[in-house]
Amino acid sequence: AQSDLLTRETADAMTRRASLGGEPRTVAALHHFAGVALMYKAHAAEPAIAALRRALELEPGHVDSFVRLRILLEHTGSRDGLAALLRHRLELEPDRAAQVELHRLLAEHWCTVGDRDAAMQHYRAVLKLDPADVRAHAAIADLASEHAGWQDAVSAVMARVPLERDPNTLRTLHYRLGALYADHDDD
Repeated sequence: AQSDLLTRETADAMTRRASLGGEPRTVAALHHFAGVALMYKAHAAEPAIAALRRALELEPGHVDSFVRLRILLEHTGSRDGLAALLRHRLELEPDRAAQVELHRLLAEHWCTVGDRDAAMQHYRAVLKLDPADVRAHAAIADLASEHAGWQDAVSAVMARVPLERDPNTLRTLHYRLGALYADHDDD
């Protein structure tokens, strides 16, 4: 309890120092420090989220602030906040591999909240960046077979077949194609 109080006081001091202004990178570092202290030492999620958001406002590319804020938003169940954070990061991210992962995270987020169309949009964005991404093909096939016409599911599975190398996975995909056609042989 004493250590939590000391940590909160330290974080408050860092926040007060940051409020005085200065070079943006330094102010962002102070907010980041306060956020980390509140997150790990004081176990105070909401003040940590606020501090890390302030750090990202000043230095949008700060990776550690982004990662820690993402962890906190996932932990607190702030789905809207998490989606906004990921979308914002996607706008700033120059690295294609990181863009793929951000699109994947957003797609998984939209699947979780039940927005199939938004999830499909992000999985398709993954395929624009990496046409051979097997996980995106699999997710699209799953979403198509769950919610769309069987022809969409067949197309999604067929798009994945040339990318697979594992014999067991290929066998499963061909079995799935057979099942889809068998269920709709009169269409």
